[in-house]
Amino acid sequence: MKKNAFLLNTQHLKILDNLYNNNDIIISDLSKKTDISYSHLLNVMNHLESIGVATSIKKGRVVMMTITEKGKESLYFAKELDKILNGGKQNE
Repeated sequence: MKKNAFLLNTQHLKILDNLYNNNDIIISDLSKKTDISYSHLLNVMNHLESIGVATSIKKGRVVMMTITEKGKESLYFAKELDKILNGGKQNE
């Protein structure tokens, strides 16, 4: 396995799904939508940025997050894998 290989857990996928559905979103709003504390979300977002599936854009005091193409592909394949493992049933 490659050195920079990663595994996305349920929390990461929830964040990526929200980023995908909301394009640019303020971190505090993302925290409310995902029910993840702001401080923990910052740590997770730093990890997601380091593996290249999300990026942050600072506008004044506000930090906006967006999903990258790599993040969109990762989310797609994670959802496909979930479908396969659950026998075609949609799991939200």
